[in-house]
Amino acid sequence: MGLMKSINLVLPKKPMLIPYLANPARIGRRSLIVVGLYFLGVANGLTDRVVNSIATEGILTALINTFDVSVVVIIAAITGLKLATRTPDQAINRLDWLVVAVYLLGLCLPRSFASMAALTFFAIWEGIRSRHSAAATAAASLFVGISVCLLWGKVALQLFALPILGADAALVANLLSVLQGDVVEYTYNVVNTARGQSLIILPPCSSLSNISYGLLCWMTVIRASRPSWQTADLAMVPVIVVGIILLNVLRMTLMGFSREFYLFIHGSAGTNVTNCLILILAITAAWHTLGRAPAPVFQRRSNNGP
Repeated sequence: MGLMKSINLVLPKKPMLIPYLANPARIGRRSLIVVGLYFLGVANGLTDRVVNSIATEGILTALINTFDVSVVVIIAAITGLKLATRTPDQAINRLDWLVVAVYLLGLCLPRSFASMAALTFFAIWEGIRSRHSAAATAAASLFVGISVCLLWGKVALQLFALPILGADAALVANLLSVLQGDVVEYTYNVVNTARGQSLIILPPCSSLSNISYGLLCWMTVIRASRPSWQTADLAMVPVIVVGIILLNVLRMTLMGFSREFYLFIHGSAGTNVTNCLILILAITAAWHTLGRAPAPVFQRRSNNGP
């Protein structure tokens, strides 16, 4: 008899386009519950936007406009849900059930802000509860970021509207003075130019609104590629903040040149250009952040998370 030899062929695994994202086959019981609760919170918080978009624009136009929901928020939610599937499958205790009960109670309130507040509460709890899992912590940070864009940024604007809008107005007035060579005055959030073109800076046009979405975009790219926080990550935050402020101030300054500039920049075309520039800034900052390899802020290790 001849010797029979078995040959084991090992095929190379295809590299993932976005590393560290979850394999659905590995979802555990707790992961399944967490993913479901995250999805319920986001869906509940966006229901008003979706319904109003369909009612005012029609189903087809609303679909094209992503139901008045930012693409950044949608991608961040999908990334967060994928990362949440790597939540460690630890035992569910009574405190967990209490948190879930409070969370579901908040979702039952017929207000979108209540859903976003409840989502913030649940995400913070999950981040603390699964703090030894980089993926679970990354998912929690993304859902907190979504809540900041949809709720807490607006709350901050309502509470501190005058100083925030006044700072934007001061920057716009000073830049207009330099570019036009005239004295430009401002009062609170109103900019009055010497050429008769006045600007009223409202909360949706503030730099703070754009900053929250820019940071969420940056964080989504980083967390999808590398869930663990690094020491150099936070150093990029002021770069993004300053960059978005400069873009927004330049945009509003150009609007103060003439009515024609105002109508173009404040219209859909100008808004799309501004949004694209903010996305390019955030993605470029994320690319530079991922290009570094510093030591983690703290080491996270778990059986189910990277």
